[in-house]
Amino acid sequence: MARRVTETGRLLRRGTAFVLVRDDGGTWQLDAPRYAEALLGRRIRITASRIGFDRLSVEEMTPC
Repeated sequence: MARRVTETGRLLRRGTAFVLVRDDGGTWQLDAPRYAEALLGRRIRITASRIGFDRLSVEEMTPC
């Protein structure tokens, strides 16, 4: 079973991928829903499941 995490940070795009630059440092690559495009550049909070070393599958994404 994938581990659930809650993180906050700034949503950015690197190439074709979405990334979360964490408030505490570091980054996550995100499998994010389509509405993520509207939140680019904003500070967000996500609830997600860890699906790889540095990859999260986003379940919920909201602006902070």
